[in-house]
Amino acid sequence: MAKNNMYLSDEEKKARVLMVADYIIKTKSSTRKTAQYFSKNHFLISNATVHDYVNKRLPKLDKRRYEKVVKVLDLNTPKSILDAKTKIRIYTAASYMLQDYTINEIVELLNSTYDTIYDDLTSRLPKLDKKIAEDVRKKLVEHRLSNLPQNADGVSETIIESEAKKYRK
Repeated sequence: MAKNNMYLSDEEKKARVLMVADYIIKTKSSTRKTAQYFSKNHFLISNATVHDYVNKRLPKLDKRRYEKVVKVLDLNTPKSILDAKTKIRIYTAASYMLQDYTINEIVELLNSTYDTIYDDLTSRLPKLDKKIAEDVRKKLVEHRLSNLPQNADGVSETIIESEAKKYRK
């Protein structure tokens, strides 16, 4: 079992802070998901402790890493849909979706996270433009249906075609 944080040496504490920071930078993970990953795979850590590591300790240890982590966490922080940059990202993601890009492709194109883009398309976009949101929802359904496994009878193709007809009207 991992040592309790209060019994760690200063070097072990620094190593943990840097390990958490590197993980966030590499995976573009939120603080919550980072805490879950480390608690399951390395040592118990809470979301609050991850925040403490990256906001209080990391700036004193490594300013460059801190700046990178802040950029990643900024992507993961919900923004008001009234924020101009957020609106641009939402409409850009919608435009890509309507051009038949997958969410994963949009994530790469916009250098964002899956959760952010998914929330943009399913939660934030309807608040900005109901018509575009409905078109995007139809595309999401098409993408979901096209990923169904095919069986020998071609059942998934039938399902896809019948569902697609509903949305072509």
